[in-house]
Formats: sequence, structure tokens, C-alpha cells
Amino acid sequence: MPGIDNKTGMFSRITISLILVSTSLLFAPESPAAEGYRHEILFGGAYKHAPVQEEDCTVCHDMHFSRAAGQLLSLPPDLCLECHDRFRGKVVHDPVAAGRCLSCHEAHTSSIPGLLSSSQEDLCPACHANRKGGRHGTKTVKGPCTDCHDPHVSDSAALLSGNPGGECVTCHTAVTADANIHTAVAEGECPDCHNPHASPPQATLPCVECHDDKVAGKVIHPPLEDGCTECHEPHSGPNEYQLILGVPGLCLECHDDREGGKHGSVELGTDCVRCHDPHSTNGDHLVLTDAVKAPCASCHTAILSGSVLHTPLEEGRCERCHDPHGDPPVATASCVKCHESILAGGLIHQPASEDCGECHSAHSSDFSKQLLARKEEICLECHDERRGGRHGRVTMDPDCVQCHDPHSASRPGLLKVSSDTEGCETCHGDRKSGTVVHTPLRWGECTDCHDPHADPPKAVSACLSCHREILKKTVVHEPADDDCSNCHDTHAGDRALLLQGAVPDLCLDCHDDKEGGSHGRTVTSPACLDCHNPHASDRRSLMKDLEGRGCESCHQGKTSGKYVHGGLKGRSCAECHDPHSDDPKPPPRCSSCHSGLIDRSPLHASQRDDECTGCHDPHSADSPKLLIGQEESLGEDCLSCHSRVQRRIEKGKSKHMAVTDGDCLDCHTTHVGDAPYTVESFLAAISGPFDQSAFDLCFQCHSERKIISQFTTSETAFRRGSYNLHYLHVVRDGNKGYSCKTCHDIHASDQLHLIRREVPINPRYSIKINYRETASGGSCETNCHVVRGYER
Repeated sequence: MPGIDNKTGMFSRITISLILVSTSLLFAPESPAAEGYRHEILFGGAYKHAPVQEEDCTVCHDMHFSRAAGQLLSLPPDLCLECHDRFRGKVVHDPVAAGRCLSCHEAHTSSIPGLLSSSQEDLCPACHANRKGGRHGTKTVKGPCTDCHDPHVSDSAALLSGNPGGECVTCHTAVTADANIHTAVAEGECPDCHNPHASPPQATLPCVECHDDKVAGKVIHPPLEDGCTECHEPHSGPNEYQLILGVPGLCLECHDDREGGKHGSVELGTDCVRCHDPHSTNGDHLVLTDAVKAPCASCHTAILSGSVLHTPLEEGRCERCHDPHGDPPVATASCVKCHESILAGGLIHQPASEDCGECHSAHSSDFSKQLLARKEEICLECHDERRGGRHGRVTMDPDCVQCHDPHSASRPGLLKVSSDTEGCETCHGDRKSGTVVHTPLRWGECTDCHDPHADPPKAVSACLSCHREILKKTVVHEPADDDCSNCHDTHAGDRALLLQGAVPDLCLDCHDDKEGGSHGRTVTSPACLDCHNPHASDRRSLMKDLEGRGCESCHQGKTSGKYVHGGLKGRSCAECHDPHSDDPKPPPRCSSCHSGLIDRSPLHASQRDDECTGCHDPHSADSPKLLIGQEESLGEDCLSCHSRVQRRIEKGKSKHMAVTDGDCLDCHTTHVGDAPYTVESFLAAISGPFDQSAFDLCFQCHSERKIISQFTTSETAFRRGSYNLHYLHVVRDGNKGYSCKTCHDIHASDQLHLIRREVPINPRYSIKINYRETASGGSCETNCHVVRGYER
């Protein structure tokens, strides 16, 4: 708890006691000179207060009458500051700020310079116990703390005489001896790495605390696992990045087997890191692997000139064909080392047996399989006699490899076929493989539909020669008018009517704007065909005659609740629903009527995420406002989504009464409100100037006197005597008050009185609160102050 303000003239009992002890020997009725130095005990030290040295006690004491203890002219610190008025700075030592000069200094004489009451080695650790025993140089053992710290005021944090780095280099001059300086050293942030009071003052943080990206890869450079200082100077060095040696000299200290290599940068001896990451990477040997952008391509740019890359190049694994440190780095393996299966046939294509480069590029190409040109053009350069053939693919879009293997095969002519059977099935396989076979194919009459050399080999006119009646309607389905094979297999299949896919999936191949909708999928019959004719109809959208049936013929029970949505009363379901959509509750349509619920911010998460139906039934319900749950269980319904709040409540030692009553609406709005998320204004910030109106929400249940009454014996138990400690924390003269939310959790806490265990300030820092209750008060320990207790 904060101490009492010195401006009130009130001191703690400890401070008053120190003053009385130090001045009790001054109560003699006559001066020291008149009594022959009866107060000689006050003047025996080697160092004397200036008035004592000058034997002028009246500078501080009234020799005849004073209302202050010790006949002082006034009480410290006002008396001390009559002469010592220089203590001004951004950071003030706590005893100075509290006016407790005598907690460190003697008032008359001392055997220690500065009139200290004891040596710095004993005096400073009395308060700063966590620094006791530290062995940083001579600062805390053989020398005074004031070598680095000002004991009264400073413009720097921790009362440093200067900035941290400036103080450190006063003694540690060698850390900036070289040209390349560690950033923390250059910016004077030595405590980022070192504990200035440690024993010994070694680094307290590993380098990866700041340079965590250096160990992000799966493969880590072994020296990095043992410590960065194997390669880097920790403070400053003569080389870039504070390296102990330059590159590649530093690298070759360990990798001497690479010394003398002739490949590119290794030969130049300048840049190992052009190909390798010196810290970590996801590739073997710490190679910089970035898929297509292989490190080799940074110099060998021509290898990426094509859009189709050789697989090792695409994977950044050039070493699968090349020795990366070789002299020169030529290919070390032939193509068949990886592609041996291509020559497994008995008959081998001549280019494949002699030189793969006659057809393929070794690195990249703009054609598939890294071919040097389009595959049909490559074939026809040698097999020109095949040009102009009449069989579909040869004449219009030649693709020789549809029938021929370009590398090796067991059949003459490198044919892929497995038999010499003449006819369509030699190349086109058994087209009758299916439970349903097209009638002409079943009869073996392929030519009823096909010209064996024509292009294309099938036409819609052939289908209509038999199925002409299906299109004699006003509205014709476009695929049926264009090509029956869009939906039907022309030879055989496993579905009725030779359909190429199941309905509705087949329909959605073209009508993808309806994809994702499940309207009708739950019905036993195929969804689309329940309402639409697949070929032609005399009605718009190929609709069938539904004989007056409406949505309710399938969607029954939508109005069975006590309360019915207005949209269902005499209106069309299509006002809210797309008949093909899988979303029965589109929020934009909710907002078209209920715009007043979302025209302000912030929004309830369900509204913000377009999930109105998370709380409301869109058709009918037995609760008012179409709520899914019951009014008496509203709190449980809220917690079904707000699971983190529920977990805190279940584990909480103390719970907010509104939570235990299960009425979230006591504090929160369901949609939007004049105050963010709450029915009244609520100070959500950690601290700020006191404004009583900002606490309107809390004051609905809690008396404002609990906060604004400075003195009370009944409004609150959080008080020191009659002094209201709520007032001290919240009002604080109206300037720096804390909000209720700073110390109290608004739902539940594992400490008494809803006191929070932790107050988040930012993502990296939070205030810890440890509260203990006693029979007549309690105590609180936070990051802000040490343990402070109170007694009622």
C-alpha cells in the first residue's frame, strides 16, 4: 500500500522514532559551550555536520523553546532542505522522496564520510538485499555503490550517474576497442546481456534471446550450439559482425578440406555464406535451400531461364548431379543414375541410348519434361513421314506419346499396346467396362457414332439421331444442346443413363455458384432433379411442375414454436433464403430488417462473425425474441460460447454476484450499447484521471461512497483505521487513479474479493498481485511495491 503523503505533515511511526532517538540528547537547557560540552558524544566523530563543526547549534535547534522534538526549528525533511535543496531529478531515491534523511545520515557527526550512519557495504544492502554479496569488480565489495549510482537523485534509471553503457565503459574500456561494436554496447545497453551486480558479472542472457532467428532452422551449425563466441567477439571486433577472423579464413579453420577449391566463391576466397547459412537452415550442410531459387542460381542464372525445372534444381539439390566444391563443378552422374527405369524395355529409342540432350534440357525449359520444343515437333523432326496423318490426335493436336513410348518399349515401333489385336480396343481399351453399356457399343457398332479418322471422333448430331425427342421444349439445357458427353458417358458406365457423375455433383460441375449448398441433399431422391428437368422444359429455369407444393412440404415444423419470426407470417421464404444456398441464416438479410442492432460498434462477437443464429432461432422458439435457450438459463447460454470466462468461474475462489446469479445482462448488452460491451460507461483502462461518471456501471450495485469517501469506518473493510484505501487507489487526488478492473477480475478470481492474480500491462509485462487476508486487515505484494499491510 502507498505511504502517507509527506505534505500532510504526518510521518510513519518508524520515521518519528528515528528523529526522537537522534535528537533526544539535545534536550539540555543550556548550550554545549556553557555546560562544557555536555553533549560531547554528538561531536566525537571524524566527520562533522557543518553547524556542529562551526559550533552553531542554533542553525537547527531553538535553544529555548520549540514544539518540535529535540527543540528542532522544524521537522525533517523541511529542516534539512533549508540548506540541502539540490536534490532534483527525474528519478529520486525513495528515502529522499519520503524525507527520511536520517535513515542514511547522522545528524551531527560520523566516522564515515558523508555523515553516513554505517558504511555503504552495510547501509545499501539494508534496503537492497538482493544486491548483497554481488562481486561486480570493486563496486560492491571494495568500493562504494556511489561509483555508479547517485544516492539522492538522477536523470537516469536506477539512479545511475550516467547512462548504463557510459558507466560501464568507464572501467571496461576494452569493450569498444575495435571498429565493429555489438549493438547493445554501442547503444549503451550493457544490462541487456549482463547483470551489473552478478558474481561474477558474466552474461545473464544467451545470445539467442535477441538473435532467435539464427537458430530457427532444423539444422544448426555445431559451433552455435556450443556458444556464439567461437566465431564472434561478444563486444567489439576488427571484422564485420564482430567475427574473430574474416570469411573464408574463419570457415576454413574447421572446414580445411574445402581449402583450395576452384568453384566460384570458394576459389575467390571471399564468400562462403553465398551458399551456406553460418547459423541454421532447413537444408543439409546448412545450404540455403529456397525451392526453385537454389543458391547455385545466384551465379548460374541461365539455369532458371525456363519455366519447367529439372527436379533436383527445383528442390535446390544441384549436388545430386554436381560436386559443389569441385574443380570444375561438372556433372558427376549420368541421367540414367536416377532415370534407369526409362531404358527397361527391350527396344530402346536411339536418342535415349546415346544422348538425352537431343530431346531434353539438362536444367530448365519452357516445355513439359524439359523438352527442347513441343513434343510433337521433336518427334516430327525425325519422323516427318508421320506428318499429315488422318487419326484425330495426329492431324489436329499431334501427341505421339499417347501411343508410343519415347524411350523404350517391348513392342515394335515402341508401341505401348499390350497386344496385336486390331480395332478400336487396341488403343482405346475395353470401352464396355461398366454395368451400363451404350447400346451401339454393346452391339459392336462403334461406327454408328464414330468416323475412325475424323476429328472430332464424336458429335452431338450422332446422339440426336436417336434421342431427338428430349430437346423438343421451349427452354433447352445448354449442355444438352451442345454436347451430350458433357453429362453422359458415350460408351459405358456404372450409373443409370450413363451419367458421368452422381446428382447433384454432376450438376455442380457447371453450376458451381450453387456448390456448397446442401438444399435437398438430405432428401432421399437426387436433389436437383426433384425440381428441374435435366434436358428441356417449357418452364423457366427448366423447372418441373411441382403441382403447387411449397417449401413447407419438406421443411415441416418451422412454425411450431410459441413465438414465430415475422418473416414467416404471410411472406415468402425466399425473402431470407436462397433456394440453393447451404446457409439458412445469411446475416446481411437479418440486418436488412434489424439494422439498428449492428449500426454501432463494438458488436457482440456473434454479430461481428455473422452468427445471429448462435443465440436466436431464425424461424420460431418458445422464448421471447426467438432465443434458443430459456430466460432463466441465460447465463449458461452465454457461457456456452465464452468458455474462458466459464473456466475462470469454475476455478474461482471468489465470484462476482452477477455471475453467480447467472444474469449477464446486469452488466452487458446483447448487441450494442452506448458504452463498449456494457450497459453503462466503464473505465477499462489501467489508470487515468478520476471521473466518477466512468464508474457508473459499478455504482449500479456498489455504493459510490465505497470509493469517493476518503475516511469511513463502515463503507469498506479495505482501510487503514478510518482511511479508505479504495479512495487512495482510485481517486488519488484525481490525477493517477486506478480503475476497478486494475485490481479486481470482473467475473471470478482464485483470490478473495475478486482480486486478480495478474494485471496485463502489455504483451511482455504484467503486474503480479499476491493478496493475503488477516483477521483485522490484510497485505498486498505487487511489482509496484513491496509487501504492504493494513489494519482496520
